[in-house]
Amino acid sequence: MAHRSQREFNAMNVRSDLAATVVVAILLSAAGISFAADAPKPPRAARSVHLGYPAPKAVLFYNEMVVEESVNGSYFMAAGWNTGYFGVQQLGSPTNKVVLFSVWDPTKGDNANAVKLEDRVELLHEGEGVRIRRFGGEGTGGQCMAPFAWKIGETNRFLVRGEVQDQKTAYTAWVWRNDKKDWLKLATFRTRTGGLPLSGLHSFVEDFRRDTKSATERRRARFGNGWVQNVAGEWSALSKARFTASDAEWEAKETIDAGRVDDGFFLATGGETKTTTALRSTLALPDSPLRTKPVLNLGELATPSVVIGGAKLTLDSPLDYQVIQRDAKNRGSIAIAGKLSEAAGKSAVIEARIVSGAKSSDWQRLKAELAGADFRAAMEAPAGGWYRLEVRASSGDKMFASSSVAHVGIGEVFVVAGQSNSANHGEEKLQPQTGRVAAFDGKSWRLANDPQPGASGGGGSFLPPLGDALATRFDVPVGFIACGIGATSVREWLPKGATFQNPPTIESRVRRLPSGEWESKGEAFEMFAARMKQAGARGFRAVLWHQGESDANQRDATRTLSGKLYREYLERVIRQSRREIGWEPPWFVAQVSYHVPGDESSPDIRAAQASLWKDGIALEGPDSDALKGDLRERGGQGVHFSGKGLRAHAARWSDKITPWLEQQLKERP
Repeated sequence: MAHRSQREFNAMNVRSDLAATVVVAILLSAAGISFAADAPKPPRAARSVHLGYPAPKAVLFYNEMVVEESVNGSYFMAAGWNTGYFGVQQLGSPTNKVVLFSVWDPTKGDNANAVKLEDRVELLHEGEGVRIRRFGGEGTGGQCMAPFAWKIGETNRFLVRGEVQDQKTAYTAWVWRNDKKDWLKLATFRTRTGGLPLSGLHSFVEDFRRDTKSATERRRARFGNGWVQNVAGEWSALSKARFTASDAEWEAKETIDAGRVDDGFFLATGGETKTTTALRSTLALPDSPLRTKPVLNLGELATPSVVIGGAKLTLDSPLDYQVIQRDAKNRGSIAIAGKLSEAAGKSAVIEARIVSGAKSSDWQRLKAELAGADFRAAMEAPAGGWYRLEVRASSGDKMFASSSVAHVGIGEVFVVAGQSNSANHGEEKLQPQTGRVAAFDGKSWRLANDPQPGASGGGGSFLPPLGDALATRFDVPVGFIACGIGATSVREWLPKGATFQNPPTIESRVRRLPSGEWESKGEAFEMFAARMKQAGARGFRAVLWHQGESDANQRDATRTLSGKLYREYLERVIRQSRREIGWEPPWFVAQVSYHVPGDESSPDIRAAQASLWKDGIALEGPDSDALKGDLRERGGQGVHFSGKGLRAHAARWSDKITPWLEQQLKERP
């Protein structure tokens, strides 16, 4: 019964029947006709109250909500927009609670059965344990409901994604499960919107029981830490909200309120609620460190699939936000793999196309290898993205199932390895500003917001600004496969069984032999090689190596590695890793040996690193030892980089990679 509140918010119009009543009253009065006034009827329901959030058009809408007071027949809607809404309800008892996600048809009228099939909301994905149905009565559309045992006083988190697909928009809803510590993907609905992203963002509290007693009962919820992300990947906080309410004559008009509380907003209605904030007031939150951007990994969540007539197509590859290395012809091969349900049959024809904004390629019939329910194929596409990949299965002239991946890029991929300054140990977490930089942790791809997946540490890295610089210069998506491990010596990166005389300062990845020698356990090397293999042959442009601090100038001099041995060991890592993966990717090796002021370089280690460039084994990376002072953490006293230093580090990497890559692209056939 939440559709009325949504409509009230979207169009605060004076009702025509009220205008007609006024006209009739005037005419009767003029004619001298009068009636005894009826006793006023008690209100049937608490008044619906809303918060409207001024915000840019968005692809992601994230909001948090805490229900503070509830009774049966209550809807607490956390994430609404112009064509749908998403929140939690308490139905007929305190234990009967659900999460509800609904999207409207692009038509008028209240009869769900009267809507033409081509005008109805499409179901692209149905989560486990949900109930999907069509609704009518107050508009029509598609609705997803699932049991959800939310609790009074507990923070609930909601996320909606709006993906424009030509003249339609696909809306996906996730809700955070506090007990399981994961996101539950409820459904993906698609409806005709004219190609509009998320807009008209709002929240509301509604009484849908409407039995007179419900007007005397109070409902209250807090809303806070709301954020939206635009198409460029930039996040904006929802720090303002406009207070409005519905205008039905049978609602309790006076018992409503809204305001600021605990770095958020609240809405209250019914019972003994007293109004402290005037309707149509705009509430504004002060700046606060409590509002933090959500850290989301949508690549881990299942790809939408369309189910038609019982058949189903699901995609395992490519992954959302995956970047595929372009080849010498400025193209890339998209590996497409998935499953067809048994209802699809073995004679299915698999087709695919890429969509970029309002433009799309022609459908291409794939040479698919079918093995039972599984299929594999490949499709070539030009460098660029993000693309939406659409795949469909047909038999004869009838399409029976389809699926899509929202973000696929063909561009530049780099593997990053070394120790802490190659990983996530910087003083400030950074985020890409272009929206075209992604990262892979061995399982899933996601936007490359710090900390980078797959590398050690929970802080910042140089990869977001480096990715932005390369994406801007070459106009393609950029992907990183980060493998760095803090405090590691080159000795720990050697293959399993490689021996040496003196151990590194930290011995967790090495072991002492009965002979007195030490050997590498090979754990870092095996992880590193496995991650490179996952990218495939020539699946990345180059390795970026930044390591050396844990071999230079150790406090215990017996743990320090000579430049001669450093060169020998790193060359072995390079050559052995190339043999392991079956091809020879270029390596960039940085000059790295800085510790703290007063211990700012090791000429021996720096010379060893430079010797690899001079002998053609590696390419020249940046000199990060030159980054000192306020470019280092703790006011220049630490070994890791400050936020300013991370950006400077990225710029130095870009200065080395960009001219080399420009030359590579010039030399292509």
